[in-house]
Amino acid sequence: MAQKISRVAALLAVTGLVGANAHAQTAADNANNETNGPTLQLDAITVNATKTDRLAIDSPESVSVIDLEKIESTIPNSIGDLLEDIPGVELDGGPRGLDEQPNIRGLGGNRVLIRVDGARKSFDAGHRGRAFVDPELLRQVDVVRGPASTIHGAGALGGVIAFETKRADDFLEDGDRFGFRLKQGWLSNSDGWLQSYTAFGKYQDDIDGLVSFSFRNTADVSLSDDVTTSSINGTIRNQDRLPNSADDLQSALVKTTITALEDQTITLSYNRFRNDARAFSTPDVTFASTTRDVDRLTAEDTVSVKYEYANPDNAWLNPTATLYLSNTEVDEDRVGNPRHEDRDTLTVGLDAYNESYLTLLDSVDSTLIYGIEIFQDQQEGAEDGAPDANFPNATGDHASVYFQAENDIGPQWTVTAGLRLDYYSLELDDGTLSQEDSSLSPKLGVTYRPASWLSLHGLYAEAFRAPSLTELFVSGVHFAVPPFVTNVFVPNPNLEAEKGRSLETGIGVSFDNLIADGDGFRAKATAFRTYYDDFIEQTVNATTTTTDNVPDAHISGFEAELEYVTRMPFVRLGYHQYRGKNDTQDISLNNIPADTLFVDFGSRLPELGVTAGARVEMAEQQNRFGSEQRSAGYTVVDLYASWVPEERVAGGYLDGFRLDIGVDNLLDKNYQRHLSNLPEEGVNYKTSISYTATF
Repeated sequence: MAQKISRVAALLAVTGLVGANAHAQTAADNANNETNGPTLQLDAITVNATKTDRLAIDSPESVSVIDLEKIESTIPNSIGDLLEDIPGVELDGGPRGLDEQPNIRGLGGNRVLIRVDGARKSFDAGHRGRAFVDPELLRQVDVVRGPASTIHGAGALGGVIAFETKRADDFLEDGDRFGFRLKQGWLSNSDGWLQSYTAFGKYQDDIDGLVSFSFRNTADVSLSDDVTTSSINGTIRNQDRLPNSADDLQSALVKTTITALEDQTITLSYNRFRNDARAFSTPDVTFASTTRDVDRLTAEDTVSVKYEYANPDNAWLNPTATLYLSNTEVDEDRVGNPRHEDRDTLTVGLDAYNESYLTLLDSVDSTLIYGIEIFQDQQEGAEDGAPDANFPNATGDHASVYFQAENDIGPQWTVTAGLRLDYYSLELDDGTLSQEDSSLSPKLGVTYRPASWLSLHGLYAEAFRAPSLTELFVSGVHFAVPPFVTNVFVPNPNLEAEKGRSLETGIGVSFDNLIADGDGFRAKATAFRTYYDDFIEQTVNATTTTTDNVPDAHISGFEAELEYVTRMPFVRLGYHQYRGKNDTQDISLNNIPADTLFVDFGSRLPELGVTAGARVEMAEQQNRFGSEQRSAGYTVVDLYASWVPEERVAGGYLDGFRLDIGVDNLLDKNYQRHLSNLPEEGVNYKTSISYTATF
């Protein structure tokens, strides 16, 4: 099947190139199309890859953007629902939504940097998830694949996922002063309900604000009716529902934007997340696991203050500064056992940079980005009030300076060069163990446009990831198998930072009016090879668990996105194929996603305000592994439809209503992702209805 998928992807790319005609335009031209024209995701603007306004298709980095329309029509119950059809992204942890962890190009955990409104998320407590944000509060998600330390710093070894929460101007139109939005959602699979209440307003065009609350309540996830005595990968399975997968979640967002001062913008954001549910102490475990039930409270508070100055008459001074605080707490009480565990991580940081614009030699337009980032991670762990060696009390201080020059040389060339210097110091709070180091992360990207419809990309980038506080200092009992075996963590204070060196090359194709007036075709493909030094891996032996550096490893691969959109029919495809090897031991890396092809096709009926389509995910079996069993291939089909009534429908009485419906896993497929120990959910019928009123 892998060869078939590869041939399909190659054929589509070739077809797009051969179909070029004289009606070609650049992607930037399409960004100015009328709102009733094609919606092309590769034309979405992202500032998270380069910190400058760039279309995703024009960036030398491999970038995908999930916009507000995609978020709404997906009817997501978790972050994983939004990310699962993005090329290069796989979800670890199974369908327990709170425990899902994103994996980019075969790298997961803290190798993927997660930000919410600019705030870093550093929580690292094994098996307990990292992305604690309700998708109902999001307006956009940017995914950067590949090393991104030059701009984003430590942790961006595999890539970056940047979440941006909603703003008042997502709802307010010209002339509106205030309004509200009510939303109700339902999921059949887990008997789940969503309630969302949002109010927003504007005062004298200088201040706007938004307050939003969302509540989710779900029962345990229902599995496929194709029940057998064992799951696909050998997991014992004798239940119709996934135990301990229910959620009781409350979220809140308060956000205001102040523009009272000329050319200056201040954005204040507060995001609150709470989930109180029954879970396993190791929540991504198999059915055969003997881990205990716990009552777990997961709480996260994120505060950010962003300042921007943009004076069109001052090309040299355009600063942006984001001050943030993120506090994550996970409290657990064992069921039937008087044992209480606390795991808390507090991150406080500042990211400040300036943009300068200048013209050199009358043909080179340069955008200079230069700035600093400082942040501190503090983690505390306790078991029944005493320090918990599994989550040691420790502090990490990080500081960096960075510089990037983005140079447009005539209409055909863009050359981007950057360099970042990072320093970190990690220390146990009792002072017994510590580590400090520094690292340089250079980047050089080139984009060449030999024709208005064609762009060629090349990129060299380096990245690094300092060991997490838990990886470096963890000790104590890992697990026990009574009556004779006890496995303990052995700390490794000599653990080195991971480093990556990546070479990428790619092609972008962009046409408008290719077959019919008003249509759009976009395609972007990237091939890469990344070499890793001092790769951090955990080894579980009979009586000890150690974390050590693997001197050499590499991951190589290919990923592509293609979309053809007309006023009515549309089709989008995504594909990734990766290979990874531990070069020191000459064995494959375990956490490499299966070769996967995504197809999203459907049509819009503009006169009725209806969009309907189907998503198909086809994954090949994954039989390249170092120590794990192979994973079976699968094909999963989802259906979706949205109705946003036009003003002329029903005399305008339905203006402001929106209806979304969908069916996930239409064929009730019994399948399991390669990076998960658990089968995915069975068929799921879902719907949401919202009403927005503005005045």
